[in-house]
Amino acid sequence: MNSTARIGLTILAVVAVVFGITFVTRYDSGDGLSSGILSPEDGKTVVAKDEPLKFFTTIAVVPAVNAKISDRERHLLLWRPEIEVDQPGDYEFWCMNKHQVPVTVRVTQTSCQCAGAEIGIVPPDDWASYVQASALGGGPFCPSTAVAALAAHAALDRAMTWSVLYRKGLGGPIEVPAADQIRGPQMAIVRMAWTGKAPTEAKRLTASLFTNFPDALPVQKGLEAHIAVVPSFILYRREPNRWDQANEIQVGDLQENSAVHQTLFCASATRSHMVFSIDPDSIPDPCISWTEPKRASVEEMSSLQEFLNAGEKTRLTIQSLYKMEVFVRERTTVDADGKKALKQLDLGLLDRRVKVTAVAGGSQPLTLRGHVRGEIRVEAGTTGPESGRIDLGNSFPAEQDRTKAVKVIAERQGLDVTIVADEIVPNFLKVTLEPLTPIDGRKQWRLQVTVPKGTLYSSLPEQSSIILKTNDETPRRVRIPVRGTAVNSEGPRL
Repeated sequence: MNSTARIGLTILAVVAVVFGITFVTRYDSGDGLSSGILSPEDGKTVVAKDEPLKFFTTIAVVPAVNAKISDRERHLLLWRPEIEVDQPGDYEFWCMNKHQVPVTVRVTQTSCQCAGAEIGIVPPDDWASYVQASALGGGPFCPSTAVAALAAHAALDRAMTWSVLYRKGLGGPIEVPAADQIRGPQMAIVRMAWTGKAPTEAKRLTASLFTNFPDALPVQKGLEAHIAVVPSFILYRREPNRWDQANEIQVGDLQENSAVHQTLFCASATRSHMVFSIDPDSIPDPCISWTEPKRASVEEMSSLQEFLNAGEKTRLTIQSLYKMEVFVRERTTVDADGKKALKQLDLGLLDRRVKVTAVAGGSQPLTLRGHVRGEIRVEAGTTGPESGRIDLGNSFPAEQDRTKAVKVIAERQGLDVTIVADEIVPNFLKVTLEPLTPIDGRKQWRLQVTVPKGTLYSSLPEQSSIILKTNDETPRRVRIPVRGTAVNSEGPRL
């Protein structure tokens, strides 16, 4: 080995030693190893003058964006509190026993059935190796994203034996060995683990931990982790001065030959790379299309990141952001048997559902809403506003017929409509179309829909609708959605 290499290794060793000493002493307000820490009281029962285990932090929460960050909290900037639904998460609370007697540790409860705790005793030799390896990678506690730190942490984890402190009411107590006069404090890690059951923006998990010396009263300490349970991705729309979650896209009124396009973003706080697909819930419509998802720009990702963190108590880091363009056209041409054919959206309310799916990441529903205007319109009543929808009510008796009528109006003379009977959804709906007195030569009808008694005991399916068809040379379809919920008001009879 040449002299340069020997000097380099010597410097690295010194750096590692200094790093390890700094790591322990920075968070230790005492004088290193302790002895004579117990004073006799009432026979064998003794009270500790010092806490049995020294924890470097007891609250895992990412500091607020504008918060002043101490050295003790700096490592928390590297922690990701977001976990996906039904996925595991954890936080490792580093601690040490600086006393020359063993310490007993137990966890008596956690604030959520989804949470548990375990403890790992750090082997002294592996601790020394870990300090050297992590000195160049960001340090202990919560590993940084540096490759050296991640590798050092993984090697330490493989060398440790983990014991259950608390899991569904079972586990512990576990003993942390005494400190060594030569090697120094005995290091340990209490790992608090959990599983995300349902999405929640903020969730505070706690564990009640007790430590004690032999024959001493236990000392209670609370451990906390502030987490967020999120889906693998969330859909967003970008407005001029804000970002909104997008469970639906409003395309407004679509007149003849009109077209609307909007940009949809898919953001993930847990994954740096994702693959998406978009599929309609029903038969694909050539008038509705979208582009393949691609990575958003740096500016777009920064804008969303800044908006999400504005006014928030904790930081939220977006790991990846994708975008796609959604197009809705009133009409388009398609190839049919080698010929061009015209396709148009149904007149009336536009209410189409698509599903955005991530590979191994679940799916999110998305609804496209609007109103396709044309020569047929539907009114909710003679004095009510135009809605284009038949609403039967939210809780009508299932043991009685339920009927609702709306007015259908032609906007030009000579235009006629008929019911497309085989496209009534659901097929047990009874539908009639009764002519009314024309106005200025324009026809109008009373469209009546009935849910027969005993046919429905819950909500109508989402795609429930009535289809009308005009008598033009090129017939135009009119779609009228139907909604309503029946309840069984009779109940059991004695």
